Amino acid sequence: MRVFPVLILVLASGCSTVCDRAALRSEYQHISHVTAGPPFGPPSDEDSLDVVSILGRCEIRSVYAEVGVGLRLTDGGFYGPDEIFTGRVGVEFWKK
Repeated sequence: MRVFPVLILVLASGCSTVCDRAALRSEYQHISHVTAGPPFGPPSDEDSLDVVSILGRCEIRSVYAEVGVGLRLTDGGFYGPDEIFTGRVGVEFWKK
């Protein structure tokens, strides 16, 4: 996965000067449908995705952006290569 070194380099250099807060983290994520598959229906109705990722986060005031690359752990119906891209942009309304 040639993307990991590039992602880490970009986050460590560029984002840390632009962002109010910057972070680099890893995570395990499971994505599936709540009402598909057991106990609501047959196992063939369920698709899922299990991913281990490295993600970078940039916060500017209440706006944040997260970018990451990961590796699919199980074949639960998510088609394509095992490398997974994750991108999120959002606004935090409240934070303690």
